[in-house]
Amino acid sequence: MGSMLNTSPNASSSKASPKASTAVALGVVAALIGGAFAAGPASAKTSVQGGQNACKAAFQAQTPAPAMTRVDSNETKVTGDTLVYAYKVKAAGDDKAATATCSVDRATNVATITMEAAPLTTLATR
Repeated sequence: MGSMLNTSPNASSSKASPKASTAVALGVVAALIGGAFAAGPASAKTSVQGGQNACKAAFQAQTPAPAMTRVDSNETKVTGDTLVYAYKVKAAGDDKAATATCSVDRATNVATITMEAAPLTTLATR
């Protein structure tokens, strides 16, 4: 059997009309842009600097606020979900710095401060 050629006006051709192609292209572009905006906030994570700013605000919100806070950049730990900073903290009128840890949830930008216990010193008396 030979091949048959369909010459009817309703036969589909391999060429789409320019209007149909444009509509499909615009639909695809709109879907891609909409997907990018929808995924934007869900995939946004707090940066290292943003985490330090959140910790600074959390320290300043304490009553009384510390007179000095200094982050130890060498001790900063970054994971997919959390930023962890080591701080030296001084209260007003205090000569000794205490240590604190500030953890920031990267999804919510919420900082949690944990003050480290001061080392115990023992005095020997005779």
